[in-house]
Amino acid sequence: MFHRNMGTLDRAIRAAVGVVLIPLGLFVLNGTWAVVATVIGIAGVMQGITGFCLLYALFGFSTLKLEAPALSP
Repeated sequence: MFHRNMGTLDRAIRAAVGVVLIPLGLFVLNGTWAVVATVIGIAGVMQGITGFCLLYALFGFSTLKLEAPALSP
């Protein structure tokens, strides 16, 4: 359905930031900032898991390095 468009480093950074933002939004911040931090955190974790970023797809951008085809002997 969706093709990966995020490289490994990009996915790891988004997932790590998301893991920090979720508890920050749930337990530390109050009001609107809590909701914003939680939603961005969840989006970051989901993007890290799936390897797909909607904004990258809309703008035709990708950080995914294409693997070279294996050489046959």
